[in-house]
This record gives sequence, structure tokens and C-alpha cells, in this order.
Amino acid sequence: MSTKPTFAAARNYLTPTLRHTFLRTRITVKLDGADLDAPTAAKKLGVPLFVVTAWNPRSKVLDLAENRDRNDKLAAQLSAAGIEWAVAIGTGSADTRFAESLAIVGGGRRRVRSFAHEHDQLAFLEIDAERITVRGVEHRCALTRRHGEASVPLTPHTLGDAIDATLGFRVPDELKRFRHRGWLHLGPTELLCASCRSPHELFSDIRRQRSGSIVEHLAVVCPRCKSAKPTTKLPPAQRVMVERWRDHLQARLDAESFPDRQARRCYVIELNKDGPPGKTVYVGETSKSPEDRLKVHLEGAETASKVVAKHGLGLRHDLMSGLPVHHSRIASETYEVYLGAKLSLEGYRVYGAH
Repeated sequence: MSTKPTFAAARNYLTPTLRHTFLRTRITVKLDGADLDAPTAAKKLGVPLFVVTAWNPRSKVLDLAENRDRNDKLAAQLSAAGIEWAVAIGTGSADTRFAESLAIVGGGRRRVRSFAHEHDQLAFLEIDAERITVRGVEHRCALTRRHGEASVPLTPHTLGDAIDATLGFRVPDELKRFRHRGWLHLGPTELLCASCRSPHELFSDIRRQRSGSIVEHLAVVCPRCKSAKPTTKLPPAQRVMVERWRDHLQARLDAESFPDRQARRCYVIELNKDGPPGKTVYVGETSKSPEDRLKVHLEGAETASKVVAKHGLGLRHDLMSGLPVHHSRIASETYEVYLGAKLSLEGYRVYGAH
């Protein structure tokens, strides 16, 4: 018995598509009755210029009145802290409203990040005279472009080119999306080919559509069968597993630039709940030892899972053997979600993994 494959991206994870969406935002700063573009405003107000908003917390779309009320509270908070700010408007490529924001001068990156965190934002912008950078809030990542550059730089490779350059063979670019130039090899997955049981390799293409929205296409390639297919053609549970693995690969790459001092790991607890014995589990991640974390759950502490406190039996060491140790919270959190999706595909009913 398995759950439906509904494993969403980790709560604090800033997806590549969302990073590029933020990065392509055109910022206009309203100052002394004039509308200044980002580099001009940065020069006039002093660099770096930070742009943060309270709109749409964690990308949850709210109505205009609620968003403006949230932004008013952020503005009042900045003023009370003695921080200089100006109204900023972010627009997308189609000149549609993106978000009303606040351009902050002299707040300092750490302080601005704390304001963004308090108002449930995933990212903020840092602007100087030459470039704009998207910076993650809880997920410490950064993506930069120079003013005037495209937000999504293209590689010269179709999918066939990318496969040939990395795996040494070609597949026909049968689908229109495969013929698009921009494909990159991300690495191996743990998804096995249905025909030969070899691990698939994962490829990605991030692109800007005519509408201006940023999308990512993924494809899996079997080196032994020399075949490729988009992940949209996979069964739903397999597709979700691959997508969550892609999240983890990116988070792990980010962690190389922003490592944490504390080691973290994932764990699996067997539950006496739902379905046949041994097939229901809870997946989590922790900076403690799995044994200590299990004890916290079973004691019903404030940070405990209610389902584990009530139904927890013990650690599933057989399912935890060989799990990696992470030195980044977001790498551990994205692996937690991936592990849940993987176990679900293997027939387990999974709780947690969020």
C-alpha cells in the first residue's frame, strides 16, 4: 500500500525556476517623483541596494488588499528601525505587476535577510550598478546576472548534443523540447530503466516561454538502452521521485558555497498504522542522532511528530543503511522529501517527508 505521489518541494527550497523568475524581474524605484531603473537607483542611493517585499508569503498568492497591508507593516517596521527605504515595483517581461516592494539602503545583507525571513519570503534581491543577485532566505543560495543580460543563459546543446557530450552516444531529438538549445547533464539517478534495470541519467533544460514564465523540462536517459524520455512520460510516482532528486542535486550544489557547520541526516521510523506490518513509515531529518530524534518523538515533545508519538515502533535501520550525511540543512531537507518519494514508489505508506 503506497500513498499517492504528492511530495512537494521542501518548504524552504528555492527552485531553479523560481530563482530565474525572481532574477528576470525588472525593478523600478520611485524616488523624488521619478521612476529610476535598478542600476540608476543603486548609484543614486548607494550600493548595495536591497529589494524585499512582504507580498505573497512563500509564493502563496494573496489578494491585493492583504498584500498591501503586509507591505505597509514591513515599511513601518523598517522605519521604526531607522532604515531608509523607497517604494519599488517589480515587473515581469510582459510588463505585468510582479510585486510592490521596498528598496532598502544600508540595511546590511544579514539584517535584510532577517526581515525577509520574518515576513515569510523565500528570497530577496541585491542590486549594484553592474548586476542583480537573487539571494535565498532560509535556503542560502545565490543567482546573479549583469544588468541587460538574459535571466536564463542558454547552453548550445540540444538534448542529443548534451547526451553525446557527456555519455558518448546520440539519441534523435524527436520532441520539440529536445531540440531546444539549453540542455545540461545533471548526473545519475536511482531510478532504474524498466527494460534493462540500469540507472537513468538526468538532464535539464530551463527556459523562458513566450509568455515570459520560466519553466524547466527534465529528461531521463538510459545509457544501456540509449533511449531518452521526458519525465512527463514517466508514471506519476517515478516522475515525482526524479523531480525531488533534481531538487536535492541543486541543493547539494548550493551547499558547496554555503555549507553549515552542523552535520544532518535523514532517518526512517516504522509506524504501527495503516496497511500491512512493516509497510508504513515516517521519514524525517535531524541534526541529532536518529536514536535521539526518535526519543524526542516518542516523548511527545513540542517538536515531535504526533503520528510518531502515537504509532512509532522504532528505527528502520534496513532502510537507513547507506544514507548520506549532509552539511547543509536544505540539502538534508530536500533529501528527506526525495527519500519519502522513493519509499512511496517502493510500496511504503509514508508520513513526514516534508
